[in-house]
Amino acid sequence: MKIAVSAKGDTPEALVEPNFGESSHFLIYDTESGSYRAVPNRMREEPEAGIRTVEMLKEEGVEAIVTGNLGPNALQAIAAAGMECRIGAGGTVKDAVEAYLRGELSPGTYAGGGFCPSPERETLDYRQIP
Repeated sequence: MKIAVSAKGDTPEALVEPNFGESSHFLIYDTESGSYRAVPNRMREEPEAGIRTVEMLKEEGVEAIVTGNLGPNALQAIAAAGMECRIGAGGTVKDAVEAYLRGELSPGTYAGGGFCPSPERETLDYRQIP
């Protein structure tokens, strides 16, 4: 499984970027090999950056996204791509991956009220999305 973490840098020691679309990099952790790979967020300055970033990560084979927070467009793109997401991550990328693997990050809701896709929640609750 490949897990992407929004990051402020390009190493596992980098801090988690709390805003998904503003990440300078994503660190992709491969659970099979135990390795990290940095991917620059080249969609950061593009229109609809959240949606395009999700598409970029899907092309990288990512199955789960770990971040601080994300908006409704990225949330909908994640759901449409069939990916899982967890919010509320902090500390370093390595800390966030370890918390994800221990099941400590919840699907939660993003700031606008919609739910992150996860194995526990097969559908999104769009009623609260502005």
